[in-house]
Amino acid sequence: MNTTQESSYPLQAPGPYDRRRLSGPPRYRFYCPDLVLPTLSAKRIHLDPDQARHARRVLRMGIGDPVELFNGQGDIADARLGEDDHVQVERVRHTARPSPVIDLAVSFPKAGRGDGMTHALVQLGADALIPLLTEHSVVDPRPQKLHRLQKAAIESAKQCGRAYLMRIAPVTLLRDVLRRHYDLRLMADTIAGDCPADVDPMLADAKNVLILIGPEGGWTDAERNLAREHGCIAWQLGPHVLRIETAAAAAIAIARRGT
Repeated sequence: MNTTQESSYPLQAPGPYDRRRLSGPPRYRFYCPDLVLPTLSAKRIHLDPDQARHARRVLRMGIGDPVELFNGQGDIADARLGEDDHVQVERVRHTARPSPVIDLAVSFPKAGRGDGMTHALVQLGADALIPLLTEHSVVDPRPQKLHRLQKAAIESAKQCGRAYLMRIAPVTLLRDVLRRHYDLRLMADTIAGDCPADVDPMLADAKNVLILIGPEGGWTDAERNLAREHGCIAWQLGPHVLRIETAAAAAIAIARRGT
């Protein structure tokens, strides 16, 4: 369950912009990795120049307008736009990370479908997106592509209100993903076999979950056998064959519905 706890960090004294109340219309959110609790010791925090420029020139915000800052690690601050590239912090708090932690290892779809998938997974609550290389994979995202996807994940986090960033991991081979520690490993597969009808009880007991989404050509028998050897459970998401991005979104939506 995602819970919000007020930080023990003392509130700052009233600043020069207190004439405007924090209540009212929704505040714009800005990503600020320099926001660190409980070591935050200054009322003024530097805002990335691009974000500051966006606030003033695109959003037409002025000095004293309320904003919300987040560092992608659960720390959040209520603040007001200051002069130059700074903001004035007024209140800070920490949000606990949702449990379980869910990583999706996905064989990337072609063209621009991976971009839309990334935005959807951020909104639905995935903790990490791992580009997966399998025998039938047709896309091997380059480092510059992954960097662009991480920037897209930040923008999506700003829009949807989540406190933790979804991490874009390096491209990884299936066998290497399976070697990592997880309490629960699920492999989305169109072959029913002995797939469990309900994964909720398993998810309720897990702290770290891996969900595997295969390529358009499907898993090979060798990959299925390798996954089973590492404790992977086959999981059929529905009666139809889903596109990669649809399967990824469906999997995280189902896994997150009880958290």
